[in-house]
Amino acid sequence: MQSNDLCVFTALDTATRTVTTWVYDVKQPDTAPWVIDEFTVGRGATVMTASATMTGTDGVRIAGTVRSGSAATGTVVVSAEGRELARATVTAGTFAVTLPAGVLDVGTHPVSLVFPRTRTHLAASMSLAVTVPDPDGPDAPVTPPPTAPGRAVVTASVLRVLRRRVRLAVRVRVPGGTAGGRVEIRRGDGELVRRARLRGGRVTVDLPRRRLGAGRTTLRVVYPGSGSVPRSVGTVTFELPRRS
Repeated sequence: MQSNDLCVFTALDTATRTVTTWVYDVKQPDTAPWVIDEFTVGRGATVMTASATMTGTDGVRIAGTVRSGSAATGTVVVSAEGRELARATVTAGTFAVTLPAGVLDVGTHPVSLVFPRTRTHLAASMSLAVTVPDPDGPDAPVTPPPTAPGRAVVTASVLRVLRRRVRLAVRVRVPGGTAGGRVEIRRGDGELVRRARLRGGRVTVDLPRRRLGAGRTTLRVVYPGSGSVPRSVGTVTFELPRRS
């Protein structure tokens, strides 16, 4: 087709089955023709699939695929009640988009998905019934009560009583792992005697006898706890003879 100024011509590339239409300005022969349309013939129908799920923040996530003989590339337009809600980019035949909480009211909504025609794929469309539950309704999920943290078990025993020191063995057991950090060894009146670092939940520590006194002695071994295990205390009682 030709007018006084422009010439429009179309060609079919039989190797790629691509139909291309150009426009050529006959009054400006030095200007290269430009493409105004291009598509592939013999394309199969484009098939779109999609599903909707609620997110943890009460939004709606819509994800799906767009394919014919090959994976599509393009854009899916998401609308409801004649109002565009979002656009999702189709890459390698897949797309996903999240509608924030409040975009759709509580209830069931027909959501339209439209994939416009591209150079390689025909247009496609579908509709989804998306239900937004009432967060305060009777079917709202119930948050289970928090699980009580596990308890540490602290044990201690006297290994040896020497002239100037008492050797103490300490072990801390915690559920599902190995205790770390430090323990505090205190007298019955609360006075700190020594701090020691656990290795694999155990430690052997020497305590100066001058800090303990003589006679029946009770020591408290304090494990301060961790992010998942609360503070725990164990005791050990022994006789400490007077030094001659």
